[in-house]
Amino acid sequence: MTARTEQQHVPELRFPGFKGEWEVSTISEQLKKVIDYRGKAPPKADSGVPLITARNVREGYLDFTADEYIEEDQYDMWMRRGIPQADDVLFTTEAPLGNVALYPSSGRYALGQRIITLQADSSRCHSVFLFHLLRSETAQKAIDAKGTGSTAKGIKSKVFVQIPLSYPTLPEQRKIAEFLTDVDGRIGQLSQKKALLEDYKKGVMQQLFTQALRFKDDHGNDFPEWEEKTLGEVCELVSGLTYTPENVAPDGLLVLRSSNVQNGQIVFDDNVFVKVEVNEWNMSRPDDILICVRNGSKNLIGKNAIIPEGGPSSTHGAFMTVLRGGQNRFVFQLLQTDTYKRYVHINLGATINSINGSDLKKFKFGFPSIPEQTKIANFLTALDRKIESVSSQISHTQTFKKGLLQQMFV
Repeated sequence: MTARTEQQHVPELRFPGFKGEWEVSTISEQLKKVIDYRGKAPPKADSGVPLITARNVREGYLDFTADEYIEEDQYDMWMRRGIPQADDVLFTTEAPLGNVALYPSSGRYALGQRIITLQADSSRCHSVFLFHLLRSETAQKAIDAKGTGSTAKGIKSKVFVQIPLSYPTLPEQRKIAEFLTDVDGRIGQLSQKKALLEDYKKGVMQQLFTQALRFKDDHGNDFPEWEEKTLGEVCELVSGLTYTPENVAPDGLLVLRSSNVQNGQIVFDDNVFVKVEVNEWNMSRPDDILICVRNGSKNLIGKNAIIPEGGPSSTHGAFMTVLRGGQNRFVFQLLQTDTYKRYVHINLGATINSINGSDLKKFKFGFPSIPEQTKIANFLTALDRKIESVSSQISHTQTFKKGLLQQMFV
């Protein structure tokens, strides 16, 4: 790729062999057809032909976890406005605005509301290039600028297709499309690897904590039988710190809150610092398990993470609590099980989304001997590190692609 040139309508990054400015034209001039099923709700059914709606179109891919259908005998009647082809571009016109995905290369799908299908004119525009172009920062800003509405922003089809964007020649479009598709493929492979690791860990945990799978000691002998104990018997509970807005100070002590617990890890962003007197007991320690015990969202109650070595000095807020002592890396794995999640659900407050410390200490689990706890914790922690490593690779590749999209398009 060449360095940036100051010519107008020339991208910052470019493949060798391509020169000249990109052509500016409206989206409609690059299309053969727009298929639009908006304005009427599709006849939904419990089974039949899968329906693609705006809920399925995410940022660059189709997500079928939100599954809806129309009946087989309704398909031909409903799809009279046109049937998409492989790699046609699906675009959400509202709720959310501006998400883009490619129509699948196999299978039969019906189209729902709040999306339009863009069929590229193959003599002028490569459909996969158009897909990547519409995800670029330039295109997304132009789409947002033309959108209307305060609560749920949307754009009319006739307004959207008149947005001017820059296009290279077809050979350069193909080169860009192939390259970015390879990057997407790498992200897809890593995402699949992560999902397989997560499924494997979930299956292993099920066997370990039901004792269907047992470790042996270092001499090949069986470990002792497990004993039922409560969290209060194996850990101490450290309640959170109460402070006021007047205590907040940028040069104070870090207070860990719910926002610092993300995907089972402590992240040090969205930080709050306070100046208050804190005793040694309330200071965070490595291997403390930080738990969210109160939150506006029920789904966040009970989420937890282990405080790592080498982090900044900190305490935790009043809506959090800490489990300390015992084999906390084993206890942390217990808190990832369905048994723990059921305990949390059962003990949620009726009017306030919270669990109290006395209830938390009563949560009962099977506990093996300390040596077996250590083996289980080490095994599952090693899996966690593999999952974290793949997550980091996904994040880095996505950041790399975001940078490419900013530099490869005008």
